[in-house]
Formats: sequence, structure tokens, C-alpha cells
Amino acid sequence: MLTIDGRCDCQRCVERTEDIYRMVGWCTNCGTEDILILYRAGDSVADQDCPVCENYYTVRRSSQRLATPDEVPAA
Repeated sequence: MLTIDGRCDCQRCVERTEDIYRMVGWCTNCGTEDILILYRAGDSVADQDCPVCENYYTVRRSSQRLATPDEVPAA
């Protein structure tokens, strides 16, 4: 599954927690669906760059769709 790492990597956030959750999003530009986005618990959630069309900030997370257990990050 296509994966985007949306975690904040500043030292403060990294030290704060290692709890990660996964959301499923889609690209509003190219229409690619089912893109897995990793977030750190407590991070501000932001739109991400698309791994397919490479446009900036076009991948939106689904506000009501957490990833299911079988939706895992790409290796």
C-alpha cells in the first residue's frame, strides 16, 4: 500500500511520544486512493505531498477513516 510518513520529526515531538496511528487518504489532484498516512499521536495533522503525481499538499486524510489492520505500510 502506498505510504506517506506524516509524522513530525522535530526533536520535541520525537521525545514526546512514539505512539503512531494510521489514516487512509486520497490525492485531490490525480485521484489516487487508499494512500496510508502515518501520524504521531498529538501531532498537528496536515495535508501531504502525493507519492504518485508529486504535487504538494494534495493528499487529504479521510477524517473518519482509520486504517484497518490489513492496511500496512509499504516496506
